[in-house]
Amino acid sequence: MRTILKQLLVLLFFCSLIYVIVAAVMLALQPPSTGHILDTGKAGNGFTSEPQKIVLDRDPLKTTKPKIIFIGASNTVRGFRPEQFVSYFPGYEIHNMAVSASNLSQTKRIIELAYEVMPKEAQGKSIFVLGLAYMLLMDNKVLWHSQLMDIENEELRFGLYQQKDGSIKPQVPQKYFSYYVKFLQPFFYLNNVTSSFGAKIKYYFEVISRVLLKSKNPAFTPTNDERPVVDEVYKKWALNKWHENMGTEDDTVSEDQFMVLLDIAKLVSEHGGKLIIVDLPLPAWHQESSKHFKDYQFKKKKILSMASSLGNVYYINMQDLNNNVDYIDSAHPSPKATYKWSRWLSQKMSGIVF
Repeated sequence: MRTILKQLLVLLFFCSLIYVIVAAVMLALQPPSTGHILDTGKAGNGFTSEPQKIVLDRDPLKTTKPKIIFIGASNTVRGFRPEQFVSYFPGYEIHNMAVSASNLSQTKRIIELAYEVMPKEAQGKSIFVLGLAYMLLMDNKVLWHSQLMDIENEELRFGLYQQKDGSIKPQVPQKYFSYYVKFLQPFFYLNNVTSSFGAKIKYYFEVISRVLLKSKNPAFTPTNDERPVVDEVYKKWALNKWHENMGTEDDTVSEDQFMVLLDIAKLVSEHGGKLIIVDLPLPAWHQESSKHFKDYQFKKKKILSMASSLGNVYYINMQDLNNNVDYIDSAHPSPKATYKWSRWLSQKMSGIVF
């Protein structure tokens, strides 16, 4: 018995030592904390993925101050930078909770997670700004092949949430949630390091392969430093890629996802807040050539009218900001264009916010 106890103590000592070492490395190497702003466009606090930040890094939402929270997909992540809106809306916290490759179902879940931690005093004073484009209307079965959404997968990791009776519920009381996350952060960090290492190996392998094969395939996904040349070859590829991504043979958008937009409007209205639906622009060549965009333009009128009738729901059409030179690919604005977006949108929002 004494031998077993001794072995357990030795095991506990080395586990604790490993924990301390990983925690020290994490504190030394991780990007700086984003502080009082929840921004999926920036890494920080040891959280590297956008879904991970949404689930594990929601402490900035716990204040009683009124908030403006941007939600949507990657064009909202890149297009609406919180620091560019601060001077336009004094007295408001500006957050960006958009997640790349989202649809409206996942966006609705993100709003629910925000309300989960937001004090009631802040809920009625806060505004969600939804960046809407036809890409947000992908069906769940197309985007996740009928499996769990990215946000849901993140919730179920490490036992923080549990799926039961068709819904996902927290297993850790909110008052202890932050402490539990802080304790687990070294494990998150270690997991992220190993995952990113594998992703980088795959990335460099693809780069080397393209160099060796002298590939001119425009299908390479751009990073902040590596962007496609938006020529006719790229445009043709991009339109075909969106046709594949949307998953509809007739190039229509999902009416089921449009109905989720109504659910989002009801959810925000029930909590006493405001919802601003911003109809996002795409480059002119994309708008002119996409059948999905044309179907979206036709179907949105009825749904937007129904959403606006709920009260506290507002619509801003931004689609005219579609100058081709302002885009780095088929959907995302250039860093310079984001300042144009923030100035334009702030002027339109001011009458709603104040």
